[in-house]
Amino acid sequence: MQTNLHTRHKKRILWSMLVASLLVTAREMMASSFRVIGWGDNTYGQVTLPAGLTNVTTVAANWDTSAAVKSDGTIAVWGRMDPQYGDPPNFPATNQTGVVAISVGAGHILALRTNGTVVAWGYNGQGQTNVPAGLKNVKAIAAGQFFSAALKDDGTVVMWGGSANEEVPPPPGLNGVTAISAGTLHTLALRSNGTVVAWGNLGAAQTGVPKNLSGVKAIAAAGYHNLALKTNGTVVAWNNGAAEDFEGESHVPEGLDGVIGLAASAYSSGAIRTFREKAIELWGYTRDGLGKLPPGLHSVRALALGRDHGLALYDADPPIHRATAVAEVTNGFVVGIKLTDSGYGYTNAPSVEILEGGGQNARAVAFSTNGFVSSIKMLNAGKGYSSEPIIRIGPPAIPPILEIGVIRKAVDLKLTIGNRYQLLSSKDQLTWTPLDPPFVAIKETLTKEYDTRLTGEHFRIIQVP
Repeated sequence: MQTNLHTRHKKRILWSMLVASLLVTAREMMASSFRVIGWGDNTYGQVTLPAGLTNVTTVAANWDTSAAVKSDGTIAVWGRMDPQYGDPPNFPATNQTGVVAISVGAGHILALRTNGTVVAWGYNGQGQTNVPAGLKNVKAIAAGQFFSAALKDDGTVVMWGGSANEEVPPPPGLNGVTAISAGTLHTLALRSNGTVVAWGNLGAAQTGVPKNLSGVKAIAAAGYHNLALKTNGTVVAWNNGAAEDFEGESHVPEGLDGVIGLAASAYSSGAIRTFREKAIELWGYTRDGLGKLPPGLHSVRALALGRDHGLALYDADPPIHRATAVAEVTNGFVVGIKLTDSGYGYTNAPSVEILEGGGQNARAVAFSTNGFVSSIKMLNAGKGYSSEPIIRIGPPAIPPILEIGVIRKAVDLKLTIGNRYQLLSSKDQLTWTPLDPPFVAIKETLTKEYDTRLTGEHFRIIQVP
């Protein structure tokens, strides 16, 4: 027979200083702090987020339309489509869950589901929403102006809709594809060997991939231009000729590096950078508020661009971590220091150490803004550096972390006078070990306190002969 058992926790407060890596690990165990933010033109509500939009995993945009996928597999679509094609209808009632990706065309939308199938809806003037029968094992999707594309697990591409002599089909024998992206009249494919293949409107040079382009890890196509992200964090762009570079969308800003993601719209291009104070770089058409990035954008996870608005999925509570940088050496002098990660959590400007490299006397000072290391200025170039020195930036001041740990438990026993009992404890609720010798109850309640580091967190009492 087992009696009622209640436990009261006695808690001890532990103060400790944690290194950044442990802090990040702890954050990963907490609820996600990623949020969506929109900016730019809001004439049709494309920047106004739907009420209750939380737990978003990715975002998409095109023209005046915005879309998001949530972690529960549902989606949200707001704003409007190109007016000549009408607003998108509601998502099909039988397919409201299980979505992992979404892509927006000029008047239609594609959604990829967890089971590898594709759902399409909206304007269907050229059959762009007529998903091929039996299409399955899809891992990526791309919506062009009037056509649709799907990448299958086997590295092949399936396309439908559009004009057969302009947008589709893909080149014969195309395989080994790992990513796809669609422009107005053309499509890009990234292959597993880091090369890019383009096809579509043969009158547009956007299908002419730059010679010797390799080492590509991500792509983006929109309008009449293309972007390719290389493994070294730089971006290559091309379009259909200078006459059609409407707003400079294919002119990558000088010195752009540290890029980890891309986005493109008809007249704009965007890059997500490694952890920087300025997490997004935009070029091309940036008027109507598109170029005015909202403050507080850190650790951007996804970026989407419409005609003149943007959406970003970002970390509203970025992890505190140390900034990193590399040195630039010319003729034995340290001529500059370039930030590779601006860090976060700096309440004051950190120290900068210039170590090794074979030289001496190089000195620099760092500046911080809004918690980031914003820049590093050389004070003395030093001399005699035969190789790039190591740049060590001081860590942010990490405040003490308050941890609460249960180390003792007070066990309240409800007993029957005269009966004989045995108290047991367990660390895993599988193996139970006697705590004390059996005893005879001489009163109806008894409180005993135990160190849970020795006994385990779990207790039970049994009646014994």
